[in-house]
Amino acid sequence: MPNNINSIIYTDVDLNFNVHPLNNDINILTNETSINRQLKHIIMSDYRDFKFNIDYSKSLKSLLFEPATTITALSIKSSLDFLINKYINRINLIKIDVFADGVDGYNIEIVYKIFNQIDNITTNLYLQRLR
Repeated sequence: MPNNINSIIYTDVDLNFNVHPLNNDINILTNETSINRQLKHIIMSDYRDFKFNIDYSKSLKSLLFEPATTITALSIKSSLDFLINKYINRINLIKIDVFADGVDGYNIEIVYKIFNQIDNITTNLYLQRLR
C-alpha cells in the first residue's frame, strides 16, 4: 500500500481505447475517473446483460418508462443503493439523491468516498428515457 494518501490507488483500462500521445499505449483511468466509469456501467447495464444473475431482475432502464413521480424516484434510489453496495467495493457510499424533474427524467446525485482518500466525491447524473 502506498504511503502517500493522494497517490493512485485504483486503475482501469479506458474502454474507448484512446491512445496515449506520449507512450502509444491505451489510456488508463485512475481513482475517481475509474470509479465514475464503473458507476456509469452499472447504471446503464440491463438485466439481459447478466444472464444468470437475479440481482438485475429490475433494471433501471425499465424504471425510466414509469411515470416520473417520487415513488419511481425512490425505486431508482433503492435499486442504485443495492447495486452500488453489491458491485462497487472500492468506495464507501455516503448518500444518493434522486429527484424527478416532472417531465421524463431524473437528476441523480451520488456522494461517495474512495477508501484511503480524504475527500468526498460528488457525481451528478441525469437519466432520461429515450424511445
